[in-house]
Amino acid sequence: YQYADKLVREWEEWIEDGKKAPDMTYLKDRDRQMILLMLEKIKETGNKAFIPYLQLWEEIDYKKVRAAIRKTIRVLEGKEPFDGSTLKDREERIQKALEGQPEYEIFR
Repeated sequence: YQYADKLVREWEEWIEDGKKAPDMTYLKDRDRQMILLMLEKIKETGNKAFIPYLQLWEEIDYKKVRAAIRKTIRVLEGKEPFDGSTLKDREERIQKALEGQPEYEIFR
């Protein structure tokens, strides 16, 4: 969960720095759930500046990931609505898992 956030923040920094064509091979062969979560987080931002990076990434990844990247691009372009239920469901599951846990167990 946190790693997906870290990757999105990294991309935001690249956008601010004007980085044009980063090497996206570092994303290939990563945990698919984390990658899909990252794409959901990108959709949630609504930031079209991510599109060039998504297009670079789409060129090198596997079929299922490419399809998810294309969907993310369509959402950012406003061609498809964003359904944030995936992120909401995940956050609810995390909160539920943490409920009833003593604070010292959570922060060890």
